[in-house]
Amino acid sequence: VLMVIGLMPVVAADNVTPPTDVQQGKVTFTKDLSRDDSGQPIVDEEGYYTVNISVSGVPYTNIEKTSADVVLVVDNSGSMASKVGTPCNGTSFTQETDWWWGDYYVCDKCGDAYWEKPDKCTGEVGKGESRIKISKDVSKGFVDELLANKKNNVAVVGFAHAQKNQSAIRVSTKLTGDSTTLYDAIDKMRAVGGTDYTSALQKAADILKDSKNKNKYVILVSDGAPGEYGTAEEAKDPKWNGENEIAAFKKNGVNFYAIGIRLNDTASAYLQKAAGDNYINVNSTGDTFKADMEEIFKALADTIKSINAGKDAVVVDEVNTNDFDIDMSTLVGATYNPDTKTITWNVGDITEENKTISFKVKPKDGLATGEYNTNGKCSLTYVDGSTDKQIDPEMTADSPIIAVISESEPEMPEPPQWLGMVTV
Repeated sequence: VLMVIGLMPVVAADNVTPPTDVQQGKVTFTKDLSRDDSGQPIVDEEGYYTVNISVSGVPYTNIEKTSADVVLVVDNSGSMASKVGTPCNGTSFTQETDWWWGDYYVCDKCGDAYWEKPDKCTGEVGKGESRIKISKDVSKGFVDELLANKKNNVAVVGFAHAQKNQSAIRVSTKLTGDSTTLYDAIDKMRAVGGTDYTSALQKAADILKDSKNKNKYVILVSDGAPGEYGTAEEAKDPKWNGENEIAAFKKNGVNFYAIGIRLNDTASAYLQKAAGDNYINVNSTGDTFKADMEEIFKALADTIKSINAGKDAVVVDEVNTNDFDIDMSTLVGATYNPDTKTITWNVGDITEENKTISFKVKPKDGLATGEYNTNGKCSLTYVDGSTDKQIDPEMTADSPIIAVISESEPEMPEPPQWLGMVTV
């Protein structure tokens, strides 16, 4: 018979250099067993318990210590001319001519714009301003937020797809700290055409090519699936979907974010896969769309302006193999040395998002009744994100305890029937 006592994990933050704000820079370092909703440890069919080691930290938000190069890539396709609301399905279109863009067709019902006259409009009708107008407005606010720190630089790219004599890149700037240059480019954005992610992200990569800043960001804003017409086939085509460019961003340490505005399931699933946790799905109504976009861009600016609580973090954990059988098949992102019985986890940056590794233990057969630590010493060392100094002393996390009641222990005899029941 096995009984598990899970000690509450220890959060040792006293040995971290105290930040100005008590929350900024606070590191949380825990070790515990996986538990169910009632707080009881979970044991699998083979008798193994899962041990989790986790690290996270509250970022510093002192913008004077940060710098970043950011490229904001905004969809200028025709669907961005419509509002957020319900499907338009309009069938009446007016041909218009622009001295720069040439001839195109505008839906009389919602304002969605097309190079070629469609049978039915795929835009939306709703309240408030158009998607492109709101995207331009929040882009300017985003620029202001970032350029409040003179160390930051921003570039903007507006894109649709190549048509007639027009490049897919409709507007673009170099990295700059001049808000007037960025405002002028944003003001020139017009919504007409298809959605060429590849050309847009290639342009973003070209802009960042000579950047020496270690903090680089590309932020894509789009309301449509990649392609001239947004078909499923075009969405799978690297000539349209930018998959190679996104892979290169990740390989080269560029932080890629994607903001999808009321995308269909196919496009949303693609961007979510491409950007991972950095994908933001905006499925707003017309009443809340602008406020939601402002909130999203404010949060992104705060992320870019922040510093991780720590860096160069390393966890070393001593595993108790004397009393436990171990299963390291679930250990991902760390290494186990069977000679020293230790796990080494190169955590790297201590981010606000929790980072976790896991492995399994099972009490060995024949253990005597008693309490057993699943691990020995578990330590965390890192460089503080604000001071750039190694923390001293190291942080430690207590081990969960498994209390074993041996099956070989003699059972208490049944009391004689004549004793009956006594209530005290």
